[in-house]
Amino acid sequence: MYIDMDNLKFIGVINGTVKGFRVYGNRPSHGLVFKLSGASEYDFEGFHIELKQGEIMIIPKGRSYTVGHISEGESRYIAVNFEAQLADDIPRVCRIKDSADFIRCYTQLERLWAVQTDANKLRCMAILCEMLAEMEQSSNQNSQTGGDMVLLKPALEHLELNIFSPDLIIGELHLLCGVSDTYFRKVFISCFGKSPKKYVQERRLAQAKAVIDNGEYNNIYEVAQQVGFEDPLYFGKVFKNKYGYPPSEKK
Repeated sequence: MYIDMDNLKFIGVINGTVKGFRVYGNRPSHGLVFKLSGASEYDFEGFHIELKQGEIMIIPKGRSYTVGHISEGESRYIAVNFEAQLADDIPRVCRIKDSADFIRCYTQLERLWAVQTDANKLRCMAILCEMLAEMEQSSNQNSQTGGDMVLLKPALEHLELNIFSPDLIIGELHLLCGVSDTYFRKVFISCFGKSPKKYVQERRLAQAKAVIDNGEYNNIYEVAQQVGFEDPLYFGKVFKNKYGYPPSEKK
């Protein structure tokens, strides 16, 4: 089991909205974050996770990270802070089967925590256990497991160093991990919800958009080259598909 329930302690609840980018250092407690709408990208010191609507993530205590809103429309979340002994400090993500039931649990926590009687504190603990049990069950099917992340580590480290380089060969990443390309892509997709090619493309597009938004470029060809796209026409096509407007039309 990922969480040692013997040392579990409920701390509090949060209902928030992600706007722009925020930096968090040395998180004081574990967090159970459920995405109500939109999508956000978390950067755990070089390890990137995209959290989408309907997905839940455990952020371990002590982790430092940045989070930014990366989708159209509002990006809302609910979170529960707690103390416990975790098996490791790797963030875990999975999709909850019954989102409505999870939201119901959170609503109950908010109501009970507003009046912190001894009885209500015990009820909060019971509801938190129910939420963690739901995540544990879902994790058996689609979680980011520690073993998978260890397997991918050499490739992820290589990606962080070379992700904007046009010389990056995605089809050779599996060689760094000592597994077949088919198995590597299967594990990668199970952890990140997208293929290695899609992951690299979205990271490059996000960087390109940041450069364009900041006006730190002379022309679009320069931006494409800077983030690893050798073909500016292809860059323009995928940029428009992603953001709904061509890179030459700064929003």
